[in-house]
Amino acid sequence: MNQNDVNDVLLLTDSECAQQVGQRLCVARQSLGLTTQVLAELLETSDAKITEVEQGKLFLPTPWGNKLYRFLGINLTWLLTGDGEIARPPIPDVKDLFYYIQVPEVEERMFTELSKFKTFLKDQIREYERIHVLSLNRGLQ
Repeated sequence: MNQNDVNDVLLLTDSECAQQVGQRLCVARQSLGLTTQVLAELLETSDAKITEVEQGKLFLPTPWGNKLYRFLGINLTWLLTGDGEIARPPIPDVKDLFYYIQVPEVEERMFTELSKFKTFLKDQIREYERIHVLSLNRGLQ
């Protein structure tokens, strides 16, 4: 980073940062057509907490970011910094990934990691199904 880059950096207070992230959360929520109540259910919190974050009174809790990314497709870089697009980048096609396991060393490593990942995926599927049922019950589909 050169001196000109340092001079161009805009430093925000914690309060200003929380307000900007909160405003982007509000934009994301509204672009998805969600009420604070429905988003609160998806994030397992209260609609009052959603409102407080959107108003910049509270910082965005880290677990919310993970769920916003995984279940609603919100780009966390955009949410936290305003850079990029509101929607997360597309996930690579699974067929493209299998090209790489044709190399024996990669294949061995992949299957080792996949077996470790199995339990984690089962938990994620259960959570996705829970969120999906909530969204169906709220008429989001």
